Amino acid sequence: FLVHQGLYVRGNTDMESNLLQMLNTRADDVPELMQWIEQGQYLSADVINELIEMGNAVLQSILEDLCNLVLYGIIADESKDISNKEQRTCILRWVLTDLSIKDDFIGMYQLKKMDAATTRSLKDILLCCNLKVKDCRWQSYDGAANKSGPLSGVATQIKAENPAALNIHCSNHSLDLALQGCAKISQSLRNALDFAHDLAVFIHALPKRMSQYQRIASEYDQDPTENLHLLCPTRWTVRTKSLSAMLHNYEALHATLSISKEDSTRDIRDNDSGLATKLEQFNIYW
Repeated sequence: FLVHQGLYVRGNTDMESNLLQMLNTRADDVPELMQWIEQGQYLSADVINELIEMGNAVLQSILEDLCNLVLYGIIADESKDISNKEQRTCILRWVLTDLSIKDDFIGMYQLKKMDAATTRSLKDILLCCNLKVKDCRWQSYDGAANKSGPLSGVATQIKAENPAALNIHCSNHSLDLALQGCAKISQSLRNALDFAHDLAVFIHALPKRMSQYQRIASEYDQDPTENLHLLCPTRWTVRTKSLSAMLHNYEALHATLSISKEDSTRDIRDNDSGLATKLEQFNIYW
């Protein structure tokens, strides 16, 4: 992130470096990361610079192989990072001489806007990789209007410049839409998914509450590192992890809600009471 944004990685001292400060912020809800930071491994300036050079070397190796074959396809998707900023994931797909298919991740890039102007940012990424739009043979995005819209979407603008760049709607996105539609038909399933989302948001809302949950889970001999992922609306595999974590840590969650009932804020007490009641209902658990 720091390298992509052109920000300094180091500070006056290692403890003041932007990298370490970002890692400490991220480690608030990732115990393993905090343990790794405390060990102090691979955090020196020399090692960080070597890791950056290694990443650049891997990317250059991928691009050298691709340039020899010329033609390629691109897969791009957007998501929000932990700071709620939009970032684009870019993957190149190309066919080797033995007709086998290869996918290579080339990076994540922050987006300032989520509109049709994102076409320019995608072309900038290709330019940085020394790839030409005219050599693109297919492109794949989700069905959002700014990417697949028939008038000013990214796919339409790329295809106007290169008619050979066939647009293919992401099959996983189509499957996700179908699964969401099926889930909404069943009231019990819809209620359970809504409850799982509300519970995860409630636990994550306060660092103190999250710490209580992790402590209680360890006392129950459960694994608190099986984090309560928020139910991402466009990632059905993440929803599976979220539900599995809740079932695995059912007792710890119930105990955490019981402690939270003592909160002095009325809104929090009411919200906690409602979640605790639902957690005890058979139809939610089943």
